[in-house]
Amino acid sequence: MSVFFIPTVEFLGHWGSVFWSTLRETAPFLVLGLLLAGILHVLVPPRIVLWALGHRGWRGAIRGSLVGLPLPLCSCGVVPTALTLRRQGASLSAMTSFTIATPETSVDALAITAALLPAIFLGVRPFAALLLAFVVGTVVEFFSTTSNEELRVNVMKLSRLMEDEHGEPAASCDDTAEICRVCGLMVTDEHEHAHRSFARIRAVFGYAFGTFFKDIASWVMIGLVLAALLQVLMPAGGIDTTWFGRYPSIQVLFAIIAGVPLYSCATATTPLAAVLLAKGLNPGAALALLLAGPATNISSMFALRRELGARITTVYYIALILCCWGLGVGFNFLWPLVQKYPELTQIANASALQWIHGIPNWAEIGASWILLVLTAHLWGRSAFHRIVHGHSEHDHGDHAGHAH
Repeated sequence: MSVFFIPTVEFLGHWGSVFWSTLRETAPFLVLGLLLAGILHVLVPPRIVLWALGHRGWRGAIRGSLVGLPLPLCSCGVVPTALTLRRQGASLSAMTSFTIATPETSVDALAITAALLPAIFLGVRPFAALLLAFVVGTVVEFFSTTSNEELRVNVMKLSRLMEDEHGEPAASCDDTAEICRVCGLMVTDEHEHAHRSFARIRAVFGYAFGTFFKDIASWVMIGLVLAALLQVLMPAGGIDTTWFGRYPSIQVLFAIIAGVPLYSCATATTPLAAVLLAKGLNPGAALALLLAGPATNISSMFALRRELGARITTVYYIALILCCWGLGVGFNFLWPLVQKYPELTQIANASALQWIHGIPNWAEIGASWILLVLTAHLWGRSAFHRIVHGHSEHDHGDHAGHAH
């Protein structure tokens, strides 16, 4: 028997189909997230971000959760937006709580929750998501060794931005300096420094699909590839209620383990939770799956590790998993009380599971091709630059060796 796994044509075809399906589901939300990142970078003054999300600790976690509450971003689309907020001065607690709360509580996810799950989930799901975001954001900043220094720097930046007197401009090129996001020049007089709408729009798209997408493109594609592999290799009955059916807490843990690596948004996770709940999965495990699935995926794990470092990312995921488990077990504990009100526990019809996102096919396909073409362009240009740069260095060395 061969030790190595050799993929067959059938396996590759199945993987390609799953990859394309995942990309189609993800692409519209990721494109929207990139656009919001561009808008934040170009049109939102840094002082507003520092005021809204600059608070540390539990205050920052609350603000990050509330700011992310209404935004219709998936877990893939929220990452570029959250990283932009971080680079513009958002505290670590605000950024992490924003990253969790936004994909959990989007309007489309709540709409499908009302259609497919027992009525109690419509209230419990957003409440648990906000509590999860608050706890994880607070814990992550508590364990950060740089939070005190970040507070000092952010306070200095905020006071410098809000000064009335015109002092010497700081020799800085960071995201919070008073530099025009359209032309890149230092702003000396806001009334005289203006741009047409077309220039601003071009700057938004240039940053969103150029500068910023270049930072995350590789990680997003790696995450999509690995997520598709996991979905193909994981057996169809990987999450069921067989031997561990007598242990509700273990069901919750298995639901989290299944939800953490899978690339699934809040809207897509809801039908899965509804089916499993109808087949006997306990309500706490269903809630844990609804929380863990959208809040975590391999792509965001890579992106957060690159931005925050391995230590903070590890703390982030440990806190998230423990909190999801606690919320699931707690919901199971309260479920007998909920059952006293039958109208809160009624499960939707199986026919309702055919309800889908409502995003047109042309939008999914178009957004998918936009991402593929942009990624291919960035990778091709990067490879070409390395080849040319390497040759130029080689040629320079040859000429230097023959200099007189």
